Amino acid sequence: MAGYSEEDLEAASDVLQLLPDPWTQGKLNATKLAPKLLAVMAQQGWPGIGAVDRALLTRQLAKNPHKITNPYRLLAGDRIPNLPRYSVVAPAASPSAGATPDDMCPKHPKYRAGSRCVPCVMA
Repeated sequence: MAGYSEEDLEAASDVLQLLPDPWTQGKLNATKLAPKLLAVMAQQGWPGIGAVDRALLTRQLAKNPHKITNPYRLLAGDRIPNLPRYSVVAPAASPSAGATPDDMCPKHPKYRAGSRCVPCVMA
């Protein structure tokens, strides 16, 4: 989709593919939802996908998983369009323990350290 870098689209798709069950999306669905996620994040004041606290974003997208029959439709029609403003849900910024000098996770260099590293948070 025009307006987003391939890297940002891949990162947004990655977030959607790493959501916890039952929210986990396959590559095709995640690729379809990625531009929508990026657009709503920008509108709602969220940091760019490369800098966002992925654990916080994951918590917002995957709330209340009970009785979900079609997670794709719920993400596309409700969770992503209704993503709350970042200023409302963002915790106070704090330095990430164990981060590398560039604030990336030492175990997963594609992710920010601490609570922003989805693989670490989901482990």
